[in-house]
Amino acid sequence: MWRQWESKMAAPYFCNGLIDCYIRKGGIFFGYLTFAGTTRPVTEKDIACADYICKIITIALNKDDLLRTRQDMYETLLRDLIEDNIRDHLALTLRLNSIRRSFKGNLHIVAIARTDTANPARFARSIQDFLRGYWENSLSLEYQGKIILLTEGSRRKTSGRSSYSLSQYLKANNLRAGFSNAYSNLSNTRRYYEQSIRALELGPEYYPEETITEYFHISLFDLLQKNTQAEQLREYCHPEILRLSNSNEPGDHELLHTLYVYLFCLCDSKKAAEELNIHRNSLYYRLEKLKSLFGSDLENGSVVCQLMLSFKIMEFFSKIENDKAHLPFLGSL
Repeated sequence: MWRQWESKMAAPYFCNGLIDCYIRKGGIFFGYLTFAGTTRPVTEKDIACADYICKIITIALNKDDLLRTRQDMYETLLRDLIEDNIRDHLALTLRLNSIRRSFKGNLHIVAIARTDTANPARFARSIQDFLRGYWENSLSLEYQGKIILLTEGSRRKTSGRSSYSLSQYLKANNLRAGFSNAYSNLSNTRRYYEQSIRALELGPEYYPEETITEYFHISLFDLLQKNTQAEQLREYCHPEILRLSNSNEPGDHELLHTLYVYLFCLCDSKKAAEELNIHRNSLYYRLEKLKSLFGSDLENGSVVCQLMLSFKIMEFFSKIENDKAHLPFLGSL
């Protein structure tokens, strides 16, 4: 709660120490209370006294809803949006006017969490400061063990205040981020907050090397999880893909791997051959065999869509059944 300044760095009024106390109102950060040791060193009694004064101020603030700093108002607004407490358009407009903010569209909710989910400690204030500086016109809040931000514009469009990339910063601080899809109506914030949380939860499963997961990348897996009548989902897989995946013949798994790579390389034979590390003639031979098995053109849009959905369903089951050994190539592209 307090810190002793080194003499060579000491400001004139803080040369004998400094006590820093946090003031919170309604569980939300409100401001600092600072005591300077100007004539004598700070003692344990001083720290206890400062703590007592902070408690008195906190009690007084929580009795008076009219006393709010602008940051308090930002955090309260964001909390109310997340909890779906603002249903009236006029009320929302008045709240935005009171904090002198307006949002034009292309909004995202960003959820930030520690990679070590067992760590219960609060986030350093400097983390929120950095994140708010990364996007212009953003709001932030520490909420249920995560930092939640309401941002406007692309996640790659920064304010120019920092050249440090977001992924670098997250990695250096052992953090992960989940991004919602873009939206424009602030009244829908609760739905997009839930998307950002799902991106955080599913990101480590499907993209473990990434510090940032965007919801649209895992939205299909989220859809499948929300409709987990497990065996019924398999019925949406192409029957020939199921047959090849359940086969004990190594050649069948090789064909399935070839089809997977070819589709996810957007039917680009040159790129697929490079990815598979085979000659292009070998790829053409396998593709002809696959066409005869499937009885259809592998470049037909509706066929490709069905086959890719089948692979995504299989990838989903490989995760929930923890069975990567069966078809190890799934999710590799």
